[in-house]
Amino acid sequence: MPSQVSMPSQVSMPSQVSMPSQVSMPSQVSMPSQPSAAPTPGTPTMTEIVSAPRCTTRTQSAGLALEEVFPGSTAGDFGDLDEVRPGPDAAEPALCPGELPESAWCDQSVPWTGLPFATFVVAAGATTAQRQDLGSYPTGSPVDENGNIEGARSLHYERLNVRRGDPRGLLPYLRAAFAKCADARPAVVAGRTALVGHVTSLQGYAVPTEVVLITGSTSAVWVQLAGDGWDALSRDRAARAVLAFGDR
Repeated sequence: MPSQVSMPSQVSMPSQVSMPSQVSMPSQVSMPSQPSAAPTPGTPTMTEIVSAPRCTTRTQSAGLALEEVFPGSTAGDFGDLDEVRPGPDAAEPALCPGELPESAWCDQSVPWTGLPFATFVVAAGATTAQRQDLGSYPTGSPVDENGNIEGARSLHYERLNVRRGDPRGLLPYLRAAFAKCADARPAVVAGRTALVGHVTSLQGYAVPTEVVLITGSTSAVWVQLAGDGWDALSRDRAARAVLAFGDR
């Protein structure tokens, strides 16, 4: 048997177990931002206000006096002069649309465009437009079944001025429309070449309404003479008064 079993004198052990000096931690923990609160009912919100197009401007003033059209009239009435001019946006078709029809609509009222007056002014390319109504009637006259005073006469006139060259073609449109819808024929009225025709009275008068168109190079005037008692002399007086007023 061996006298001794040799054993190692020492078992070597590591003197230290190395540990990390620090464990790195994030300095901040990011948190998701809070969602914005939805508006509660009744909370006011911002709404863009779009201004309306300024297609025309309108003024009213004193026009023809009753005595200028119906001298010696004992009773009558007259409205203010209604004047319309193109507004700042009139030249923008997208904002202020309007075109003259290719052909007159004879079931409409004079001038047979079917357009409201302000839209017609823009469509015609007018620089100014005027219109007025006047009427005269005998004192104490009875009223007929249509509500018209017997012996009453009324005048409606419109005047439009256009640019030189009439770029929108108002003047040829009017001449064709009066010929088509009023069977207007050439005549001399107040010393001017005119077209004179007749249409059914819109006021319910039994007699047709006489319509007169007078055009120049940059203007158009038409008068509507409704009721009884109009003759060549009174027609010329009314047309002359309207023409003179527009030239003031």
